Amino acid sequence: MSDNCENFKSPSALGLRICTSDVPCYDGLAFECIPLPSNPSLNDVLKSIDEAHCELINLINSGGGNVPNDDWVEFTNVDMIAINYTGTAGGTPIDRNMNILFQYKVTSPDSAVVKCNVTFEAPITGILDFTQFNFTIPDITGSNWFSGNKQMVATDIAFTRALHVPVSLIATDGTGQQYVSKGRAGASNNLFSVGFCQPNIANGSYNFEIDFEMTCRLVDA
Repeated sequence: MSDNCENFKSPSALGLRICTSDVPCYDGLAFECIPLPSNPSLNDVLKSIDEAHCELINLINSGGGNVPNDDWVEFTNVDMIAINYTGTAGGTPIDRNMNILFQYKVTSPDSAVVKCNVTFEAPITGILDFTQFNFTIPDITGSNWFSGNKQMVATDIAFTRALHVPVSLIATDGTGQQYVSKGRAGASNNLFSVGFCQPNIANGSYNFEIDFEMTCRLVDA
């Protein structure tokens, strides 16, 4: 046999097309994620795979699609349905010069992040006096994450046990006192309760400030 490769020709060099399979025939199963026409040929299958691949590349290049996003929403006293002061110092929100700044952002179809700051005045007449209050926000509407109205709750998965977060309590009028009890906050159907914030400081009238952050579950109103 000659070692001269010029004696060996490919089918294309001879002007031939040799098919090793019947291209119009395809008897495989349908794909789960790639739509195929009825009775597809092998060329139809290759074309569908190419189109799906191009769609995936375009999705990656575009940043993965549009994710819903809500703006931060802010409520103050005038937006609240109700505000109640129930601390041992007594009085009403007006008596206490209570000022609520409440912000939330919906982050998924069933959750929202909450940030709250409350300033108020309270007279301390005994070492066991505590500050305590609650307020109710309106239903959440107009979200890009869901349709309908939602309310905020802080419970376990089975809705049988209330969950709470600690709050920060300080006196803003320069007392320099250390506080023993900082209380806690919870939520039930848009009613936010801040309870048993016991400063354990000397008797007097103080300007207090409370902060808390929490993630709430969203349920149908």
